[in-house]
Amino acid sequence: MKKILLYLALTILSTHVFSQKGNSFIELVSSPGIKVYIDNKYVGITTSTDNGLFIKGIVAGSHVLKLEKSNFKTQRDVIELKSKEVLLLQGKTIYN
Repeated sequence: MKKILLYLALTILSTHVFSQKGNSFIELVSSPGIKVYIDNKYVGITTSTDNGLFIKGIVAGSHVLKLEKSNFKTQRDVIELKSKEVLLLQGKTIYN
């Protein structure tokens, strides 16, 4: 009986932990060659074949999104992700 209860408790706990971790997404539609950072962590670069960048596995909550490209002004925005949300963003870079 103790083993069954322990197994059930661990199963419920692991399901809760994994369902909370990284279940939101960002689809960034932008020109190619833009480096993308979330909370100062590099996550990728936009490409012409993808018409931007798709970022998966982001924890719901508030994040700082930074877009960088040489000869362009860096863009920083605070974004709010909800659980299991796909946030569609249009990248706006301003020429220096």
